[in-house]
Amino acid sequence: MVTYVNLRCRSCNKSLTGGYTQSYWTIGEPVITCPKCSALNSHEHSCTEWELMGLFIKAAFLTFVAPKTALSSVVLFFGIFLASLWFEYDMSEGEVIATAIVSIVISFTYSALVVARLISSSKKRMMDHNYRANLKALGFFY
Repeated sequence: MVTYVNLRCRSCNKSLTGGYTQSYWTIGEPVITCPKCSALNSHEHSCTEWELMGLFIKAAFLTFVAPKTALSSVVLFFGIFLASLWFEYDMSEGEVIATAIVSIVISFTYSALVVARLISSSKKRMMDHNYRANLKALGFFY
């Protein structure tokens, strides 16, 4: 079931998400600066830096990515399979298996690259002293 949230500023109550948006969980900045009053607001429940995640949360995040990746490989496989039917190409059993393997490899490689990019961006942000000071001010670490 999809959950919708409307994150508001702690100081001035302005919507930081532009209204209700779908809830998410990702690697990224756990701090949102209010455009109206410039207050720092935490949204760590849906987004936090890789360095700030514990081992269990990191494992849960990677476990959460795996089913989505498996589903995308199935969708890719059936897309290729349906295209072969559309163009009346008769795939042999070996070609079906090869297509399934290629779909899995493409999907897992893409997901691995996305996660690696998120982790790399997170590490780059955490090297910024001002950014770390903002996180420290909000109590993310001591």
